[in-house]
Amino acid sequence: MGAAFITLDELQAALARCMSCHPPEGAERRLHKDANRLADLFGLMVYERAGSVQREHVAPDILDIYSKWAGPMPDTTKNT
Repeated sequence: MGAAFITLDELQAALARCMSCHPPEGAERRLHKDANRLADLFGLMVYERAGSVQREHVAPDILDIYSKWAGPMPDTTKNT
């Protein structure tokens, strides 16, 4: 994950992977906490029509979550 940028497509793929492992729950379709944070950045990028964002401009917690879902499939047997 040494790239200086995260593209919208990469972020969308990470969000989709997260949501496939943790689908929205309840009548209100509540997102998993990781999906919620990734969606924050995704929504901002779509609103700003940004095709990519520099990693240094992304909140550290979102970078950690992105790295978790953009890399090898995480162990979903743990309660996260």
